[in-house]
Amino acid sequence: MKRVRKILCAALAAALLCCCLTGTVYAETAKEKVDRLEAALKQEKAELAALEKNKANAEATKKKLENQASILTEQLAALLETITDAETAVGEKEQEITDKQAEIDDQWGDFKDQVGAMQMMHDTGAVAMLASCQSLYELLTFNNTMQTVSEYNDQMLDSMKTQKQILGEEKAELEAAKEELEAQKAQLEAKADELAENIKQTNSTITQAEAAAKAQEQVVSLTQEEYDRAEQEWEAYVRQQAQNAQGGSSAFTSDQFIWPLPGYSRITTQFGETQNLNGYIKPGHKGIDVGTSGATPPILAAASGTVTVARYSSSYGNYVMIYHGNGFSTLYAHMSSMAVSQGQEVTIGQTIGNVGNTGLSFGCHLHFEVRVNGTPVNPFNYFTAA
Repeated sequence: MKRVRKILCAALAAALLCCCLTGTVYAETAKEKVDRLEAALKQEKAELAALEKNKANAEATKKKLENQASILTEQLAALLETITDAETAVGEKEQEITDKQAEIDDQWGDFKDQVGAMQMMHDTGAVAMLASCQSLYELLTFNNTMQTVSEYNDQMLDSMKTQKQILGEEKAELEAAKEELEAQKAQLEAKADELAENIKQTNSTITQAEAAAKAQEQVVSLTQEEYDRAEQEWEAYVRQQAQNAQGGSSAFTSDQFIWPLPGYSRITTQFGETQNLNGYIKPGHKGIDVGTSGATPPILAAASGTVTVARYSSSYGNYVMIYHGNGFSTLYAHMSSMAVSQGQEVTIGQTIGNVGNTGLSFGCHLHFEVRVNGTPVNPFNYFTAA
């Protein structure tokens, strides 16, 4: 707001100064005003570009953070699935341990029954079993058989204990792996929370950048309007000087015009259209735009006359204005180069420059105006596109 107030105050002061001055001094003051506002406009546009760049950077950062958050969400989903699988594996291993313990308990019971039976046999039944032997071989191997049975039982118990121990170790490993997965999950969730906070802060930055850019757009728009008025004042003065010096022809009539860009007739912007120039909305297009599809052909003077302006402008770029007489002027803008200078007399069909893309332009084209007593009018009132 301060910047807007400053511009308005400066513009008012300059206008009052211009009203108090006449003759050559007025011309110098008007030219200085144009130059000053052109420099101010350039600075304001640079500030707007910087703000828009900040906004674009913030939006790029947000997109990057959102991509990271999306990847993180996928990682969390996969990790949760892995944790679920791990929990299932731990449960299955616990069941294996329970089943193995039941098997050990059953075999331990059988073993105790065997041991009890063998003890009874040792006390009283051994003599009976020995007496029941049918051969000398049975009698001689009886003790070995009993020893083998005892060793087999011991081996079975040791094997089951070993299997239970292995199962316990596997369960411990699974639980440790599960704990590690849970730790990873906690880290990912913390990262997700951090990303969410960063996205929130970036959204705030984008909102602030948008507000700053919109405010700066208003500053640029006001400066552009003031600059356009100053440029019109300068052009009007120069045109009046040309008229006073008998520039152009008092016998000039509009039927003497020729098309300034032979071979090109594609109109990209009509007279009076509202334009969106990279976010800068400019209503009431003052001329017509003739597209050249990237080419830079020569531009011809639409009629004979006096060059009243041949200079660079932040909006028109390199442009030439010719006064033809009887209040008629033509203007040719966005030239890549100019072939004439202010005050020069030109003849109809003379090359005055080449099509370009200078100033507030977004592609090679000729911006062409016809002015009657300083007021832009539709060129097609006097021309048919060649």
